[in-house]
Amino acid sequence: VLTLGPLTNLAAALDADPDLSDRIDRVVVMGGAFEVPGNVFLESQPAASIAEWNIYADPVAAERVLQSGVKTTFVPLDAQVPVDVYVIREIERAATTPASKTVAELLGSAPFFVSGQFFMWDPLAAAAVAEPELFTTREESMSIQSGGRRAGWTSLGGSASGEIATVIDGDDFLSAYIATLDGRTSPVRVSREPDASIVTEGDCKVTPSELTTGPAVLALESPTPSSAAAIGVIDPARTDADIEAFFATAPTGPPAWFELTAVLPTDDSLANEALVDLAAGEVTVVCVSFDGATVKVNGRATLVATER
Repeated sequence: VLTLGPLTNLAAALDADPDLSDRIDRVVVMGGAFEVPGNVFLESQPAASIAEWNIYADPVAAERVLQSGVKTTFVPLDAQVPVDVYVIREIERAATTPASKTVAELLGSAPFFVSGQFFMWDPLAAAAVAEPELFTTREESMSIQSGGRRAGWTSLGGSASGEIATVIDGDDFLSAYIATLDGRTSPVRVSREPDASIVTEGDCKVTPSELTTGPAVLALESPTPSSAAAIGVIDPARTDADIEAFFATAPTGPPAWFELTAVLPTDDSLANEALVDLAAGEVTVVCVSFDGATVKVNGRATLVATER
């Protein structure tokens, strides 16, 4: 049995049929946070931050399943395989099936998915059932706090026994995951090399200057708080002074004359990589530097995308 949410229904089934536990070989639970912080953030209940949401939503049911005697394996928040621009690039490049295309579109829809804070917990739990060789498990005594200020807290030590799964190699899991989404029989390896590098200091340069259309990762070679690169289609009539004025005003969005594809670093996190979807044609890379309130264009470079 695989559970990807609260254990309410499974606990109810165990209560309704006392013999059910004898007919279940194993329960794999996406839930728990044993040695990492939780993911429940409520202003009214700050103590809940130690809990993982699926367990917190019905801790009584989770404790009932744990105490049932059924072999229970937890894939908790401790098992972390983050998504990044390279993972999404490979999913997009491999996508030929409706499932893989849907996942590619979803993961490419918001910056959060490439922030390094989004983890593949539900797919990990499913993989623990379908491909257990990707994991190691260790048996631990454990307990689940079923009520009070710490409701939903999963901790080591206690009267019950369960397993905690750990993925052996995150990239092996990701390779299998991408292949499964696309209906392939062989793994799709995730390359962590950018398609092009941008140097913003000195002469503005992008290497290589020609790529094929489709998803590509662009990276700053030496990101600093005092430099940035804007990539997009710019009105050729616009001057460096126009660009400097645009950046100097702390803009909330691009001007009509600069159709931005990406800005590096992204946000204020100094993330030096961006996933872009290149259409056929040319885009301009504008390199700028900052000295207090002063903005200076260091130069421009051209990136050409040709059809695959």
